Parts: sequence; structure tokens; C-alpha cells
Amino acid sequence: MDAHGLLEYVGGRGYRLGPRLLKLAAMSLQEPSLRDIAHPALERLAAATGESAQLYVTSIDGRVCVDAVESSSELRTFVPIGEELPLWAGSAGKVFLAAMLPELAERHIARVRALTAATPTADRLRRQIATARRLGWAASAGERQTGVGSVSAPVRGPLGETIAVVSVSGPTSRIRRADAKRYVPAVIAAATDIERALGYQA
Repeated sequence: MDAHGLLEYVGGRGYRLGPRLLKLAAMSLQEPSLRDIAHPALERLAAATGESAQLYVTSIDGRVCVDAVESSSELRTFVPIGEELPLWAGSAGKVFLAAMLPELAERHIARVRALTAATPTADRLRRQIATARRLGWAASAGERQTGVGSVSAPVRGPLGETIAVVSVSGPTSRIRRADAKRYVPAVIAAATDIERALGYQA
């Protein structure tokens, strides 16, 4: 680490961050984050649908909300930024699982447990993942939290890999599984806007 400039030995006091690591940190602070780049698209999505919009990335054990725009409706859903959620419940999780290698997806499917009466079983989840892979989007209703529905689509990187997922969520009185298709164009448009802002689309 010392030889590569990542750490620097300070005689008698141990190590401190080296010049190379400090330079990398400074560069990362100068670059706009995924959250900064995606936020305008989330604002447009929330305005177009009247529902709350979220952006998720994967974590070791699930997915993390890295940005969110709340609906202006009095009855709305709220996902705190930084909250970690499972991949096996909710539409965003299904989109991530649909993009994974089967053996990796199975590790998450093996963790399925009932959070609500609507949480899918492992077999049902496998079918839903296959459907999400075929359609390019996913929907859920009451799977992670009773009374909450959502629709999600992938944000793809330069090689077609899923780097994030965009969602809209709201009460199931407005976003039921049967209503999902009417939200799909706006969610996919938001994902495309983010890809374009990241420079992945012309």
C-alpha cells in the first residue's frame, strides 16, 4: 500500500492516507454522482405520474435507495435515502434479479420469507423474474409492505448491464398490479433519460 501511494508512513505515529488515495478521493468528489445525474429524471417521473420516485443500486445483501423524490399527494409512499431492502420482495428487486446470473439470483431467492400475505414464494418469484426479464420491467403490490405498489425498470450501462433501477411507488389504491402498465412508459422513459445523461445513449 505504501509503495503504491495509498498509505504513507509517518515515523513513530503509524500510517495516514497516501497522496494517491487522496488524489483519487478528490477526483471522485469532483465527478457528479449517479444520484446527482439521475435526480432531474426522478423529479420528472414523480411529476408525470403523481407518485413517489426512487433510484436503487445493489448492495451485498439487497438494494439501497440512493435517491428519492416524494409525491405531492397527501397519501403517498416514502423510502428513506440509504435504506437497504431485500431483492426478493418488490418490483425493483425483481428487475435486479432478472439481470443476474441464475446462480447469484438463487442465493437471494433462498432468503425469501413472508413479509406480507402477498410476498411471493420462491417458485412464484422465479416465474416473476422470468417475466421481468422478458418484459424489461416489473411490478409489485403489497409484497414488501402491505398497501404499497410499485413499478420498476432498469438503468443500463454501456454493455447493457443493469447499473441501477428506477421505480415509482404509491398506495395500492392507485398502483395495483392490474394498473402497472400505465406507469411503464414513464418509468422506462426516466431510465432512458438517466442512461442518456450518463452518456450511455446518443
